[in-house]
Amino acid sequence: MSDETGLIALHKAAEDFAGELTATLGGVLPHAPRFHAIRTGRKLWVTTVSGDESEPVQSRIELHINGEPELTLAISYYCCWDQAGEFLAVDKSTVAMHYRQDPEPLLRYEYVRTWTWPPGAHMHVHAHHNQISWLQRLSDTGKPGRLTQQKRRPGLAELHFPVGGHRMRPSLEDILMMIVREFDVDTVTDWERVLTDGIHRWRDKQLRSAVRDAPDQAVQVLRSLGYEVTEPAETTTTPHSKLYLP
Repeated sequence: MSDETGLIALHKAAEDFAGELTATLGGVLPHAPRFHAIRTGRKLWVTTVSGDESEPVQSRIELHINGEPELTLAISYYCCWDQAGEFLAVDKSTVAMHYRQDPEPLLRYEYVRTWTWPPGAHMHVHAHHNQISWLQRLSDTGKPGRLTQQKRRPGLAELHFPVGGHRMRPSLEDILMMIVREFDVDTVTDWERVLTDGIHRWRDKQLRSAVRDAPDQAVQVLRSLGYEVTEPAETTTTPHSKLYLP
């Protein structure tokens, strides 16, 4: 497969993914926008956009409370092929929740496929806590030292809170479920079933990936449940397993 053919196939896979995101959002929020798959070099950017599609600009998704636009979401996925070159993978993603159109988010869920530390899957909370800022100033080495050298202000938003690693990270549906339940944003009928079904699909997909990462563990559990498992003549190792990465 040529590079250009591969990019065309990747674009098609990203468009399918954008369609899935559009369906999910439309099953939860009234007046939900459409996701687009936009080619950026060798990756595909999947997000909601405004303006001319030839020069797309990311647009935030409005969430209403009692009919008023009180929150916005900025959702972005950069997609590539997985290591085997067979399935669409997320190279980097961000889900940021803002109060109305405030430029600084309230919180951010992020994922970076190549990271192990800071953890690949992590969350930032944009708030202030005096004790956290004090702790971040105590050491002259490590991350506190780097913040000082870079003249970056310490604060809670600088912390990377791990959220389950590369395999067990929350899905968009998990995040939407939290937002709807915690803030009672306006939804369409049957939103909970849409999110629950999406969470089940995500968990199943990640479970299959985790089994491929650690087949010996899966065999032990299945045998303990009474299943008969025949091991292959040659075992396949997974030296780059993402299951155990932070």
